[in-house]
Amino acid sequence: MPRRKTLLYEKVLEHIKSRIIAGTYRPGDRLPPVTALAQELGVGISTVREGTRALASLGLVKVQQGHGTFITEYARLSEDPLEAFALAEDSSLAALLEVRLILEPLAAGMAAERAEPAEIEAIMATVHEQERQHHLPDGDPFAADMEFHRLILQATKNPVLTRMMEAVTELSLESRRRTTQIEGMMSKGIHFHYLIASAIQQRDAAQAQRLMKEHILDTNNQIVRSFRSVLPRSPHVSAS
Repeated sequence: MPRRKTLLYEKVLEHIKSRIIAGTYRPGDRLPPVTALAQELGVGISTVREGTRALASLGLVKVQQGHGTFITEYARLSEDPLEAFALAEDSSLAALLEVRLILEPLAAGMAAERAEPAEIEAIMATVHEQERQHHLPDGDPFAADMEFHRLILQATKNPVLTRMMEAVTELSLESRRRTTQIEGMMSKGIHFHYLIASAIQQRDAAQAQRLMKEHILDTNNQIVRSFRSVLPRSPHVSAS
């Protein structure tokens, strides 16, 4: 599988994680100001903010408006900090998948009923672009993957649903990027995207909804098998 590009915000994410693992940053410590981190890493302020948001979505830092960003107690959950990171990432991803399972099949069905011809064409074109990027030696199909889901939301013509999913997408950005590293995951995702796009094109709302549900459940099952995810105790995403 082609080696993916590293996004700038991941540089920030890995830098802070490495400092936590090394013990430089401990639970309760405040991170350096955004401007200081940006200068230290040679990236923009917005990139630093994106990286800290990714860590916050994993529960490893907490942003307190007007006070700064602090390392949470979650880093104490394991004597092995790497294990704590794995637990945080997998638990966060499982919770986010639950929300996606509720909202995204509904969005796919609505898109099949409401999408304009140009929107359907754009959805299908994004799947083709995702596949093209997947087969390039230095391609990055992740952007097209995210655009596919964004276009479906846009086609629902429901601004409330769109805003809700945008919040979920922001929280799950790091976790969703991480799942692309699972062998075979991107190929299966592209296959599902083709089927979903075809159902939308055919105005088959029930089929689009069913396929999107299967797509998310398949993603969950792949993650559980590959990363041995620690699922939350509340009712969780299940293929049963």
